[in-house]
Amino acid sequence: MTARSPRYTESTQGRLRRLNLAVSLPPLMIAAAFVLLIDAHAWWHLVVLAPGVAAGLVAFERWTANDLARVALPGLIVAGVVWPLGCC
Repeated sequence: MTARSPRYTESTQGRLRRLNLAVSLPPLMIAAAFVLLIDAHAWWHLVVLAPGVAAGLVAFERWTANDLARVALPGLIVAGVVWPLGCC
């Protein structure tokens, strides 16, 4: 027996996506801003860390649209560049 994902109409998917964005995106943005404020000790730290935050938020938005594959590789590249620079 295999589990099947539920089939939703396009209208229902759109409403669920809007609900997901409305409920989840603001706390993520607040957390991202808080992390930037805590981790940035100089102005150039913001310049280095901001693209990583933006990539994460874009990936979340595309995930809600069931289109994550299109931004997965660019997001991983940005994360790969930002992560070592952000650890210092």
